[in-house]
Amino acid sequence: MALSVTQHKGSVLIQPYSTPGFDISRTALALYGAGNLIVKDLADQSPISVSASDLHPGVVNIALIDRLSQRVLAERLIFVRDSEPVELKISPSGE
Repeated sequence: MALSVTQHKGSVLIQPYSTPGFDISRTALALYGAGNLIVKDLADQSPISVSASDLHPGVVNIALIDRLSQRVLAERLIFVRDSEPVELKISPSGE
């Protein structure tokens, strides 16, 4: 099993790959991080698109899980940027 993950223009595209003969329909895709969890059952090796706005900013773990054995078959980490940039202002102290 393998995962290819690409971020592009506010979406995360996930492409699962399996060896011939493996029944990918018994797997699920889990995206989790920063208190957020999204689970999608897979039917085939079609790419899955997830909106970045559905994910919390920060590190997100993407795992392909065998639903029968509850084992992680493949995983990738991505970093989701915050859509609202943080503005910092620094001024000297009056010392």
